[in-house]
Amino acid sequence: MKDSSEFIDRQIVRVRQGAGTFWSWSQATSTRLPEIAVVSVVAVAVLFLTRDAWFFGDDWAFLIFRSDLWNSGQHFEAIFVPHNEHLSAVPAAVYLVLEKFFGIGSMLPYFVVLVAGHVALLWAVRTIMVRFNVPMMWRIVGLIWLGLFGAGAENLVWPFQMSFIWAFALSLWGLLVFTGGERPTVRRDLGASALFTLGLFTASTSLSVTIVAACVLLVSSRSILRLLRVFAVPIGLYAAWYVFYGTSRMPHNPISKTQVIPYLTKALSFGLDQTFQFPTIGLIFAVVALVLIASVDWFTPQQRRITAVLSAILFVFYLMSAIGRSFLGIEAATASRYVYFCGAMAIPFVVLAVSVVLERKPKLLPIAGVILAIAIAGNVALFLSIRNDRLALTNDAKWKFASAVEYLDVTQVADEVRPEPTYNPDVSIKGLRMLRDQGLWSSNMQLSEAMQVDAAARFGIRTGLVSKPQGLGLANATIVSIEGATASTSGECTVLQPTGASPHVVMQPKPAASFSIDTDGAPSMVYVRSQSDPGMHSGAIDTGTAGATAPVWVMTFPLTGQPVLALPSGVTTTLCGVSLQ
Repeated sequence: MKDSSEFIDRQIVRVRQGAGTFWSWSQATSTRLPEIAVVSVVAVAVLFLTRDAWFFGDDWAFLIFRSDLWNSGQHFEAIFVPHNEHLSAVPAAVYLVLEKFFGIGSMLPYFVVLVAGHVALLWAVRTIMVRFNVPMMWRIVGLIWLGLFGAGAENLVWPFQMSFIWAFALSLWGLLVFTGGERPTVRRDLGASALFTLGLFTASTSLSVTIVAACVLLVSSRSILRLLRVFAVPIGLYAAWYVFYGTSRMPHNPISKTQVIPYLTKALSFGLDQTFQFPTIGLIFAVVALVLIASVDWFTPQQRRITAVLSAILFVFYLMSAIGRSFLGIEAATASRYVYFCGAMAIPFVVLAVSVVLERKPKLLPIAGVILAIAIAGNVALFLSIRNDRLALTNDAKWKFASAVEYLDVTQVADEVRPEPTYNPDVSIKGLRMLRDQGLWSSNMQLSEAMQVDAAARFGIRTGLVSKPQGLGLANATIVSIEGATASTSGECTVLQPTGASPHVVMQPKPAASFSIDTDGAPSMVYVRSQSDPGMHSGAIDTGTAGATAPVWVMTFPLTGQPVLALPSGVTTTLCGVSLQ
């Protein structure tokens, strides 16, 4: 009985050790609880700080464009059509599912997916530091540093960047899986293959990790069979998508060969400087860490090999970025999302170098402590700053979308009109109507009178039409008052002769009214003025084309303001289709 009991105990220990190897890919002896606590606090902090943000930019390409494809029966296109040049099948599916179950009233479900990807990446970085044999205290420093990484904050305040983060995290875990354990196993290789496949189907961010991982496997095992077992499926599927479907549906950007090297060097130097929040010193500090790891016998061969892999991934990532993006100019190399990638690859070997050097040279602790404290505090401050800027931007867009609700069913507002075209060009009246009709979005946001007046101008004034719109039920425009000009009638038209410096006419608000204006090519403007506060008005909109009679139709709905026509000084203006009250 005793022998049997001991045998069972040994089997239990063996199973637990095997599970630990498969899921943590390390043989760490210390508890993980402090690191779990740090990562959990980071996740909660990011979710809390971004709770009031709203959708932005590329989010809408998934929320509207792909949703429209899916609802029209084009299921394959909705998932596999490239976004820019990326295969974005996984985020496309995630957006469709979240939109179906949660709508777009709150961004929290989308941010949960984003932050989950950040957590997965943090734990991958933690696993790398474990393999480096970095003490827990220094691993926690690295996790805090990358956790609220302001230099890469674009990835933490924008749900669309779930594609970037998850592609990076999945491929990195693929590398960690097949390099873990005491010996190769089919289970680990197939798990790594699945992770690389998911990574490539999420975004091209994973390509650099996948390429370097294939080289690592080939060099370490020299087994073509194992190479095929891990990479045949992910690379084969990605290549098939690219050749037979993706390449014909993605933009083909020019390659600026002369800019590749400047772009690459700018990206590396900027990324490392931003990681440390030190101009130039960040690059120097990282290079010194690499030199020490490569040349000083304080570091083990294992630590050197892992550092070489991280450096290769970072180099290949920036090289691919330079080839694909250098045509945009050198400044494109400073994108926050690229710095995030740089930080995730650089922080582990920097923390390794610091921990080993300080173990032997403890007198250097104050210097290293100051540099790391500035790096961490600077990144936290930068994260908060970028978060505040993004909140201001998205909340400004949110009320503009909310103000469009009243105009979704007004036939005078064209489907292609965009509530906020600058940062959200994928959003149109038609798209918002589709979301509302599907029950995915409704707005109960309270709008100030100033917001409503602004909306009346953005959605209610159309100018420079070649001919009058047909079938819109337009009423005749009625002039309520004239300031700085005298009026006379000529047939069915009103002739306005300026007598002051700022002549203008105020019209009666109507659901829709039309008239034509002839200023002999001189500029004139229409804006909406608040009825309760004449000093408050929207921005002015040019009424017509130079040298021609321009038909105009004006709509103020909801009826919050009065259309005002600012006349050119010193020029006789003729209005047709208006009546004097």
